[in-house]
Amino acid sequence: MSDEMQAEQIEQLIGALRDDNEALRDHAIASLSQVGADAVGPLIGLMADEDVLVREAATSAIVRIGPSVVDPLIEAMDMREAQRTYEANLNVITVTRQMLGRTLDILKS
Repeated sequence: MSDEMQAEQIEQLIGALRDDNEALRDHAIASLSQVGADAVGPLIGLMADEDVLVREAATSAIVRIGPSVVDPLIEAMDMREAQRTYEANLNVITVTRQMLGRTLDILKS
C-alpha cells in the first residue's frame, strides 16, 4: 500500500473513532492497531479531544499497538509540556507588560 493510500486509510479510521456507532468505533480501533506505528501520531492528537469517547477509543488503539508506541508517546507528552510552559511564559510577559504600562501611567500623573 502506498504512503498516500495508508495516510488516507488512517484518516478515515480516525474519523470513524468519532462515530456514534460503537461497533464502527471498535472496528476502527482494531484496524488502527493493525496499521501500527504510522497511526500513533494522529492517535496521540486525539488523546486531548474534548469527547471522552474519542479519547478512550484513541487510547484503546494505542494500547493495542503495543510497546512500540512508548517512545512516541513520551515525545508527544514532552512536546505538550513544552507548549504549556511556553504559553505560561508568554502570559507572564503579557501581564508584566500590562503592569509596567499601568505603573508608568501612575508615575506620569
